[in-house]
Amino acid sequence: MGHAAVDLAPGSVRQWWSRPRILAVLVVATSLAAQVAALPGEFFSDDAIYITDNPTLLATPLYKPWQFFTGWTNRWEYLPVRDLSYRLDAALFGLSPVGFRLSNFVLYALACAACFLAARAVVRVLRGPRGDVYEDVLVAATVALFAVHPAHVESVAWIASRKDLLSGLFGFAALWQFGEALVPERTSWRKVSLAALLYALALLSKGSVIPLGLVALLLASARLSASAPARQAAVRALGVAAPLLALSVASVWLSSHFATVRHDAAVFDPYLPPIDPAPLALRILGTFAQVAIAPVHLRLHYDVRVPGLAGAAVLGLGVVVICAAGVGAWAAIRRRSVAGFGIAWFALFTAPFLQLVPFKAWSEMCERWLFMPSAGLALAAAALLAQAAARGATRAVAAGTGVVVAAGLVLTAHRSSEWASVDRLVRSNLARAPSHPGAVVLAMTQWERELRDDEARAAASRLDDGAFRERVLLFADGWQALREGRRDDARGVMAAISAMPQVPLTAALEGGLAERTGDDFEALRYYAFADAEWLTRPVQEKHRPELERLRRELATRPDSVPLLAELGDLQAELRFDRDAGETYRRILQIAPDLGAAHYNLGMVLLRSHAYAEAAAEYRIAAQQQVPDAWNSLGLCQEQLGDLAESERSFRTALAADERSWKPAYNLALMLMQARRPADARAALLVARERAGASNAAVAAVDALLAQL
Repeated sequence: MGHAAVDLAPGSVRQWWSRPRILAVLVVATSLAAQVAALPGEFFSDDAIYITDNPTLLATPLYKPWQFFTGWTNRWEYLPVRDLSYRLDAALFGLSPVGFRLSNFVLYALACAACFLAARAVVRVLRGPRGDVYEDVLVAATVALFAVHPAHVESVAWIASRKDLLSGLFGFAALWQFGEALVPERTSWRKVSLAALLYALALLSKGSVIPLGLVALLLASARLSASAPARQAAVRALGVAAPLLALSVASVWLSSHFATVRHDAAVFDPYLPPIDPAPLALRILGTFAQVAIAPVHLRLHYDVRVPGLAGAAVLGLGVVVICAAGVGAWAAIRRRSVAGFGIAWFALFTAPFLQLVPFKAWSEMCERWLFMPSAGLALAAAALLAQAAARGATRAVAAGTGVVVAAGLVLTAHRSSEWASVDRLVRSNLARAPSHPGAVVLAMTQWERELRDDEARAAASRLDDGAFRERVLLFADGWQALREGRRDDARGVMAAISAMPQVPLTAALEGGLAERTGDDFEALRYYAFADAEWLTRPVQEKHRPELERLRRELATRPDSVPLLAELGDLQAELRFDRDAGETYRRILQIAPDLGAAHYNLGMVLLRSHAYAEAAAEYRIAAQQQVPDAWNSLGLCQEQLGDLAESERSFRTALAADERSWKPAYNLALMLMQARRPADARAALLVARERAGASNAAVAAVDALLAQL
């Protein structure tokens, strides 16, 4: 059906200013008003990493905008469009969180407008461009239900979540142009090209928008299936959606080959119960559906691994969503069902978050990830409501929709009030996820400022995991000792924590405790493990005068091995790994057989992910009987994928030092990765025996034993 069938003369004004659309605009405006409570809130969590403590971003000049695309203005992820928007805000508002949040409000309004255009394009592709009241009601209801969803508060109130708003804005705009390209009898390749450009901007804002290529393919298949045989329609749909699909494939390839070089994306948290990838994905999907349909008790951390009937119900809901998405995709193609298309849209846009390809996140389900999926669910719900209204249930549909919108606004206002204060946000999160390790650590990050050991002990009492509970109680003991001026006791607590295996979840807190006890080098070790560069930098600057003193002395005695060793060791302790590597190489030019220099050079190379070079240095150090060299060599070989050699090195380390438990622990981790649970258990039993003899981290070893 072409554009000529549409009666534009009397209906053009009505189409743009009809009552449903006015109501949709009012709902969006009211939703923004409901979120005003969050406007004066502080910077929170990742806001510091991305903006306030990111000198690279703030130093990039706006008159050279291409530098955001040709370099890394954020060492954690390559999102140049988002970073450029941050830099613009910094130029306009300084480092005021209110200014950044105002920009988020504007972006959210624009995203709602783009959602309207995308929904209208989808409806016109599936129903034909009729321009009737049914279309108006359907599209307006979609935008209204999308705009009032309380889960969007996190994307608007949290400045670090701007990538959701930008990717949503450009993603909706891309789908709008792609849909408009399909509406005429002849596909408009100009609009397909514009859709591809907008999609590229969405990907450069947040990579998780990659399912848009599949959504476009589904829409093209639905459009073309009625005018050609199935196989021919499929080929034509692939051809039309090819530019967007190519961008999706390119984005996946680039992310897998380059982004993970910058940041280790492996997921491993010994405090979460183990679960296979497929059930985990279904549980995450079920939690997505649960929060999307009933967005109450919203929080930052969601426990998708709940046991018993509750866990089975969540998993079952995930299965239902998968089945509904399959039926919906079939109905969209064969029946041109708007509701079916919306359900498939919802499922497709949740796919990047299902941990099928593991990535690092502080919760396995986050509200902000619902930004794109919720639009599909809103479209499906609006289609069902419009069908009911067309069958005569107009008043019931209007009343029901009004209740849903009102409830959404109330929940949005409540959630926004929680985001108005970091302390209120953290407390509400802990109250709703009291046993989640991430929720406890987030709360402890707030309590650390005032050393609230009593609250830490109260949180520990609600934890299920014994090893994590012991760790939190140690923090409480350390904080109490510091608060009471017993620094030696606090150092003892820090020594007990240091004996435990490091985990990223608590590393920043452990570094803070070490720094408060005066052990800067231990603090830097933990900060580096947490990838907390903003915490590392001030500690490094404290020791800058000492570095300068050693350099001045070396200027008069350039070949002094003791002076070079002192400088290299200080540089390594301060995590200036490149400088330390150069210093150790200078030592080896003077004394090539010095085993300690080979070991230390291997250490800084290992930290720089130069595993092959580090292994070569560790091998030389091991031949010269340097302690722990075999253990470190095993770690390098494991990273290089040579598991047989890695196992041999760990076992050699065990034989060389019968008191050390760490080689056994590392061997067990490697054997678990190699899917050899029986051998891993045997290694862990050795680690437990040795850890007990040295009063070390028995609880951490027991946590791994429990997984086996």
